[in-house]
Amino acid sequence: LGTNKDEGTLFHAPIYAMAVADETQMRAALAVRFGTQVDAIMSHYPVASYPSANDALAAVSGDAFFVCPARRMARAVGAGTSAFRYSFERPLDNPFFSGLGVFHSSEIPFVFGNDNYPLGSIASGGALVDTMQTAWTQFATTGAPGGLTVADVFRTFGEVEKAIT
Repeated sequence: LGTNKDEGTLFHAPIYAMAVADETQMRAALAVRFGTQVDAIMSHYPVASYPSANDALAAVSGDAFFVCPARRMARAVGAGTSAFRYSFERPLDNPFFSGLGVFHSSEIPFVFGNDNYPLGSIASGGALVDTMQTAWTQFATTGAPGGLTVADVFRTFGEVEKAIT
């Protein structure tokens, strides 16, 4: 189960949505989706900790709709078998829009080795492509990712949970 470092940024980019300009607008946007949970969310994602209110909102979206559900799924699956989690953190070369970081779907060209991806290039990522394809192929074949040069790139979810809690 994997997520990207900046899952929410694409959904809050000006090409898709109107950016929130300040904490008041962020609170209003959060209230639409999360109702009475706004204060609790703001305590974990204070605008002052981000370059902008829109960046803070993108972090909330990434965690709420991608990272947290992936963690919940890993916990559920990991209760009966090994579950593996990853965070993809390599940005595309020459992204179609600056400032998005490692946005939702930016790992796809690395997984498939396709440099014709319209949202950016993987030009300098050839070694990562090989590593990812080896890991995914090994995972499909054996149920455990393999062929990696760093032993703990893919640790079982339980090991990761123990490390971060």
